[in-house]
Amino acid sequence: MKTGAASLQDRLGRIVVLAVPYLWMAVFFLLPFLILLRISFSETRIGIPPYTEVFNWLGGLAFEFQGTLSNYAFLFTDSLYLAAYGNSVKVAAISTLLCLLIGYPMALGISRVKGSLRTVLLMMVIVPLWTSFLIRVYAWIGLLKPEGLINAMLIWIGLIDQPLALLHSSFAVYLGITYSYLPFMVLPLYATLEKQDHSILEAAADLGDKAEELGVCFHYNVTIEGFAMEQGRIVGVDTTEGRQTADRYVCAMGPYAPILLKTIGIRLPIYPIKGYSITMPITDPDAAPRSTIMDETHKVAITRLGDRIRVAGQAEIIGYNKNLGSHATDSVRYVVNDLFPKGGDLSQAQGWTGLRPMTPDGTPVIGPTRYDNLFLNTGHGTLGWTMSCGSARVVADLVMDRKPDIDMDGLTAARYGQ
Repeated sequence: MKTGAASLQDRLGRIVVLAVPYLWMAVFFLLPFLILLRISFSETRIGIPPYTEVFNWLGGLAFEFQGTLSNYAFLFTDSLYLAAYGNSVKVAAISTLLCLLIGYPMALGISRVKGSLRTVLLMMVIVPLWTSFLIRVYAWIGLLKPEGLINAMLIWIGLIDQPLALLHSSFAVYLGITYSYLPFMVLPLYATLEKQDHSILEAAADLGDKAEELGVCFHYNVTIEGFAMEQGRIVGVDTTEGRQTADRYVCAMGPYAPILLKTIGIRLPIYPIKGYSITMPITDPDAAPRSTIMDETHKVAITRLGDRIRVAGQAEIIGYNKNLGSHATDSVRYVVNDLFPKGGDLSQAQGWTGLRPMTPDGTPVIGPTRYDNLFLNTGHGTLGWTMSCGSARVVADLVMDRKPDIDMDGLTAARYGQ
């Protein structure tokens, strides 16, 4: 535990570190911008300074505005400026799209590479930024000019007889902008993609492919608005893409199931219990956990996932809040650092938070409801993956009018009077 003095020192240190870039931006960006803003409301004159005053101080806190809006009116009425604005927006949009089309595959490829090769690829993106912007632009001028390397190569191999007009063209503008700003597209994308758990993406793709082969149709980015009822039966599910109809329906929405079910009179005591986890790379396999370990004191579970360590725990009753605060994972970090201080690299730990659909008795809610064509599969708490296959088998049997292999007593919504 940190003392009050140490905690205050840490806060002051963070404030100082953050103050330096903010001060730099204020002095070299905000202040010049404010000066230009003031001048924009002035009129030109012969003198020092060469513009009229914007405010006339009347004494105390009173002042009189003497500026003019004629400069702004001129900008929006002169065709030259309007054409320049339109062209600037067009160039910016096309250049951004080109950077995205080129940068995203680069960032994705770098994020999938492991070991020293990733470092080499990142350095190839970063190193050009170490040279002057003007030097890099002049290098392109040397390549694109009529007697430049590109034209010389094309003439030498016989593709053209006369030099192409590459320089002083729209092509040269887009090429120069894309080249100059491509690293600023690649690096942020890489920072985001690198945090993704690739094994989860591969598992999701495998499951999705198998499900689609069996006839499952996935609807992405669709919001469920409610059930459609007729004569005491579910006749459809209303969504932002219209009504989806089926013979039978399964509600498997985790902690969000009660929100939807209460609209048709089913009230389940399923509560969103917020938990946290971190995933970090293993640095020393011999110092890392070999199997799952439970810290009963702090209620934290630690397990090994290939070349990573997963640490999960904590329970907060905070509604449907899924914000991941800067100190939210301090508890799980403390536990893994205490038990396996040399096992993984905490500096590369990726935080996560989610809502566990908990019931008062700890048992999921599976099976039929008061509606003969609506079934439930929710409320699994912290054991969602553990019980997923078994729960799916039971619900599938019920939907297909087969007798489940286990006794359903105490598992259905009937135990809550529903």
